[in-house]
Parts: sequence; C-alpha cells; structure tokens
Amino acid sequence: MLITNIYRYLKRHLTVIATVAVILCLAGCDWLLNPDEIPPSVVIFYPTDGAYLTGPDTIKVEAVDNEAVESVAFLIDGVEIGRDSDYPYEQYWEVGWWADGEDHTILAKAYDEVDNVGLSNLVTVRISSYATLSGPVTETPAPDSIFAIASSITFEWHSVRYVVEYELEISATATFTDIAHTVIISDTTTTVTGLAEGSYYWRVRGLNDSGGGTDWSGVRRFYLATDPTDVLIFTEYEFNPVISTGDDYWNSRHNLGPSVIYDNGIYKMWFTGIGDGQYRVRYATSSDGIDWDTRSEPVLSPLSSNGFDEIHLRWPFVMQVGNEYRIYFSAQNSAGIWQIFLATSTDGLTWERYSSEPILGVGEYEEFDSGFTGGLYILYHDGTYYMWYTGGSGLVAEKQIGLAYSQDGFSWEKYSANPVMEPDPAAEHESYVIGKPWTFLLADGRFEMFYNGYNGQLYFINRAWSTDGINWTRDPFNPIIDPGGTGAWNAIGSSSPSFFRQDDIYHIWYSGDSGHGWSIGYGTARCAE
Repeated sequence: MLITNIYRYLKRHLTVIATVAVILCLAGCDWLLNPDEIPPSVVIFYPTDGAYLTGPDTIKVEAVDNEAVESVAFLIDGVEIGRDSDYPYEQYWEVGWWADGEDHTILAKAYDEVDNVGLSNLVTVRISSYATLSGPVTETPAPDSIFAIASSITFEWHSVRYVVEYELEISATATFTDIAHTVIISDTTTTVTGLAEGSYYWRVRGLNDSGGGTDWSGVRRFYLATDPTDVLIFTEYEFNPVISTGDDYWNSRHNLGPSVIYDNGIYKMWFTGIGDGQYRVRYATSSDGIDWDTRSEPVLSPLSSNGFDEIHLRWPFVMQVGNEYRIYFSAQNSAGIWQIFLATSTDGLTWERYSSEPILGVGEYEEFDSGFTGGLYILYHDGTYYMWYTGGSGLVAEKQIGLAYSQDGFSWEKYSANPVMEPDPAAEHESYVIGKPWTFLLADGRFEMFYNGYNGQLYFINRAWSTDGINWTRDPFNPIIDPGGTGAWNAIGSSSPSFFRQDDIYHIWYSGDSGHGWSIGYGTARCAE
C-alpha cells in the first residue's frame, strides 16, 4: 500500500519537479550535470631541490585552482606536519627535529572545496646533523620585573611541538655560569621560591623523548629587592649604535670612550676614533643625544715633537671650568706606557697642551699604577677636584681604580693607600679588571660611581656607592648594563660609559664591542618606583 501511494505522488508532481530542476540549472547550477573534478595545481618553490638546511626554515608553495584552494597540507617524509588555509601558503618547519645528516623529502597537497587533491613536485633536502631548534617563547616574568624578598615567582612560556619536557634555568649571571635554580618539568609553567636578594636571569628550552633539545629561549632578567627603588633599570635605545664604525676614514675601525656634556642646549661628545693605525680624539654634536653630527677630522692627535712622545690618545674626559674646556686624556708613548695629560680650549675644537709632562704619571715599581694611568673622571666638590682613574702595571689583568686630589685641576696628588677599588674575583661581571669610572655626588652626600668590569671575555658596566670616595659598596644588582649577546652591536661587551643626569633619569652613552669593532650606543636608566 505504501509503495502504491509513493508512485501516485511522484506521477502527479513529476512535471513540477522537472521544471524546478531546469530553472536551477539555468540559474548556474551546472554542477548538477558537470561536477568539479579538476584538482588544484601546487608547486614547492622553497626550499629548492638539493638544499642543505641547518636550522628552522619555512616551506613555501604556489597553489591555484579553477574554483578555489581550500587548504595546503605539508608533508615531510610522507607525514603531515601542518596545513595552511590562507595565501601565501607557507609552513614553518623546525628542521632540527630531523637533524641526522640525511636526505628528507618535502611534498605539498593542495585541496579544493570538493576535496579534489593536487600533488606538488617532490623536493629532497639534506638536513645537517647539527641543525638548530628554536627555543620556547617566554611569557612571564616580563623583562626587568621586580619582586619582594621571599616572593613566589611564576615562570611561564609557550609550548613547542614535539617537546615532552622543558628545562628551566635561573642564574645569577648572564652567561649562566652560576646556576641558582634548575628544574625539568612537562608543563609550561612552574613556581620558584627561596631565591635571595639580587638580580637573576632565566631561560628555558624544550626536550624531546629521544634526548634532543631546542635552543635556549631568549634570556630575561628579574630582581628580588627589599626596596624596589634600589634597582636601577636600564633601557637600551633600540636603534643602537648611535655612532658606528666605518662611516669615514678616521673611525673606520673603532669608536669608543665617549665623554659627553650638555652645553647651551647642545650635546657635545669627545671620543676615541682610529682609522690610520693611531687612536685620536674626535668630536660630535647632537640636539637630542641620538642623532650625531661628527666632525670629519680629529680635534686632538698624538704629538712626537717638542718634548712629546705620543703614539696613541685615548679615553678623553672633558669638563667645563668657567669659560674654559679642559680635556684630560691618556697618551701612550713609544715605551708602551700610558699616562694622563691635559689640554685646554675655548671652543672644544682647538686645544693647547698644558705641558709635555703628564699631569698624572705612572707610579713607582710595584705600585698598582706603575705602567698605566688613564680612563678617568673628575668631580669638583667643596673646593677640591677628585679624580678617580684607572691604574695598572701595564698588563690588562691588573687594572684597578685609584684616587687623586687637586686644588686647581692641574697639580695632582695621589691618595696614599691606592687603589681604592679592586676587581671582585667572585663576581663574574668584574672578576678580572675594573676601570673607567664615572662619578656623581648624590643629594644625600654619597658618591655614586659607574665603572667597567671585565671577566677576561666580556665587558660590563657596574655601580657602587661611597661616603668618602675611598671605601666603596657595590650595587647588589650589578651589572647595570650587560653585553648584548650573539650578533649584537655590543656582543662582546658594554663599557666606558659617559653619564648625564637629568632629574631622576640617567642618559648614558657607552662603548660596545661587536667582536669586529667598537661603536657608541645610547640608553637611559632610572630607579624603579
């Protein structure tokens, strides 16, 4: 009975059904009669066949279809590693997980909206056994976060594909030679307690189940402080350096050791440059401390006549006394001895030597400064000029900081118990050498000194305080400025700072060594609130 009723219904309405079908086809629904059976076309154009890969890379394809491309799948050795539904069709590839020194194949599959599949050309690449893996992206703590003593600190980072565990390291040094805490966990977050007051650096990397690992993440710094206002936070200018090497003959190799003053709305800088094999003093001006107009030729060069015996001039320090500029600098003679000399000027460009004799010479045999005096800062206070200077026996490993006094800035007497500051063998940021001080007098009557530290490989900028200019207490959050890391303009170190303090902000110009030459950068620092 049911079948009979269905037959009668179709017979009665057949004309209407046929009419609707014709109308739909005329309206463009030719798919009813001619379904899309054409697959997309897809071509891998990067990497090319035979390429040798050593680290993370991106597979790139071109895909087209007579209708529309729905998505592109990417396969390595026949196994899909990801899909992309948006043009341009690309897939980030962590090559390091396949690091075995062997050949591997790349194939792309393009899908249209009705699941037609187009296959790409097959690309074969070889992957280095030492191919690197990108580390996790760190989330919290944010850079330069400050925590109260005894805080519980939560560390978080983004997950990485194929990683089964993560290794977290916290160190008191930027080079991670002094590990304060380490842990291996399967999660992407962990909480740490029990760290002492000080500054710390943290990083994380991923580990897979075969024992391989990613690169370390970027390094972040944080602080634990009893009083957050004790922490000086440095911010580097993002487009450093502000004075580069190689822009003209005189500084084609190095720029370093800036001395900056602010005079009638203009920043004026004297610094060391070398182009012809001799270090000389150069000059630049700026309205903002960032964009500098550098004088084409040196303003002060070595002399080898009229009683002078100079091979190089370095580490200028310039101060204004009334209408006069005074430049104190270190000159090296033919015997390899560096000593401090003085010249004066009315315009900062044309200089007259005060004497062919040094105003602060080297000490006697076995004294700490028997072969070197230089890298200085002078502060006038209560009728006396204080000079903190770098002294040494002539060997790099023996640089320390000494003190001298003067009533007029020309005749100097060394402090009898020099040096006033020596390297700290236990501190990585100054275990080998210290020097090039820059000193302020604070409102509370203390002296505040910034100085270089060197550990035999890297340069750092540190801070200390004193009530008498002789006995110094180091900042527990040293270093203030670290080296920049691999590939940075200051990868090997940051040193030789020049400061200009405006209210509670320090403007800092400092030297950076990329490993291929010294340049001058800029940054600011202020105490945390």
